Amino acid sequence: MKLQLKNTKKILLTLTFYFHKNVYIHLMLLFFINVFILIGLTGLLEALDQHVFSSDIILFIGLSLFLTVTEHLVKSSVSSQIYQLMMRSFGMGTVIIFIVTTMVYESLISDFIITSVEPLIGFSFIFIFLRFYMRQFIVFRMSSKKPRGIKR
Repeated sequence: MKLQLKNTKKILLTLTFYFHKNVYIHLMLLFFINVFILIGLTGLLEALDQHVFSSDIILFIGLSLFLTVTEHLVKSSVSSQIYQLMMRSFGMGTVIIFIVTTMVYESLISDFIITSVEPLIGFSFIFIFLRFYMRQFIVFRMSSKKPRGIKR
């Protein structure tokens, strides 16, 4: 009986790798990180006269929401082995998800315009790089805090 339970648990973990009890908190944090980096990086590139997108702030927030939901759906629908392969590819899978999601968003929303594909590719590499380090910083800060009420 234990062997069957262990195998069932392993299959469930494989099928629902990205779901956990705090998935909504995770999605909200990912959304806010995406918004912050997307708008900040776009503003920085605009100041350097490197235009990637032509749009307004509301559509950037929509892109961030679309990106967050799409990334979550893709990562939750693939098995843990494929997800580990994506992580070992130094973020290339996430960059491809970002590029495809942005192009789909552009085809759905007529006011959102990608100026050229080459800047989008560079933008997505920088975006994923910054997001990775921001998420690592947040996770490190959250894990290093001692729980309140416990005295040692």
